[in-house]
Amino acid sequence: MKVSIITPAYNAAAYLAETLRSVQAQTMTDWELVVVNDGSTDDTAAIAQEFAAADARIRVLSRTNGGVAAARNTGISAISADAPYVAFIDSDDVWQPDALEVLRTALESAPGATAVSGLTTCMDQQGRPTRIGQLEAHQRSRRGVKNGRLVDWPDGAPITFAVLAFWNYIITPGQVLIRRSALDAAGLFDTKVIPAEDYDMWLRLAQRGDIAVVDRVVIAWRSHSANASSQTRRMALATLAVRRKHMRSREFPPETRRVAAQGCRYDSLVKLSFAAASLLRGRVEEAGRELARAGVGYARYLRARYA
Repeated sequence: MKVSIITPAYNAAAYLAETLRSVQAQTMTDWELVVVNDGSTDDTAAIAQEFAAADARIRVLSRTNGGVAAARNTGISAISADAPYVAFIDSDDVWQPDALEVLRTALESAPGATAVSGLTTCMDQQGRPTRIGQLEAHQRSRRGVKNGRLVDWPDGAPITFAVLAFWNYIITPGQVLIRRSALDAAGLFDTKVIPAEDYDMWLRLAQRGDIAVVDRVVIAWRSHSANASSQTRRMALATLAVRRKHMRSREFPPETRRVAAQGCRYDSLVKLSFAAASLLRGRVEEAGRELARAGVGYARYLRARYA
């Protein structure tokens, strides 16, 4: 069964070839890949076209720059209608050779699931392993909202809306394989909540069914150090926008909004504990940032609760 793969690429010349080679190295060979060149000004388009010329499974679309969510949406509109599964891999990440095979087998074994998520490991800009074991441990140690309380999630249990409402345990889109019918039901990526548009998508998928899990590393996520502080702040603000959307939008049923609000409350309390821990270590600026995020999140929880 074919997998449709979408790779949004903006000024990705430094890493794109390595990403595309990891797609071509898959043990599962029945796939198509659409690379969406999002108005790049470097050699991204030329690199993608070179791969497409040598491999009929690869196509390249070019568009004016509109951001990663719009690029993914362009790719969704271009993939084959009869492919039952969809995957998104960012232009600097690298799949393990059996990633698609592992994820497809797991999803076929979970007919009620909307998607399946493997584990992500971390590498630096040069592709060297870093933060060894940290991301894997974080993704395994899930918690979620149950009966209004924050509880530890059982090992191997699927990722539900109640889990994602508290925390986004999905590090990068390439660790997930999505059932096409579920993606069609969830709709396109929301271009207004970048760079948390993938978090919003996981929440919408989880409303329609669980996200199964497989305890295998399937992808290496490339961590960039450039502009880390500004990107962290931007991500925090976008994540809060996603939380607000799911707490308050009337497009979601009351139970969804209630669980989203409870998850936001617990997320704020955890950030408050982070702030206290940072303060005890003498990291005053870090404590201030965590305290600010906790305050904004809790204020949005209260507005949603009493709206």
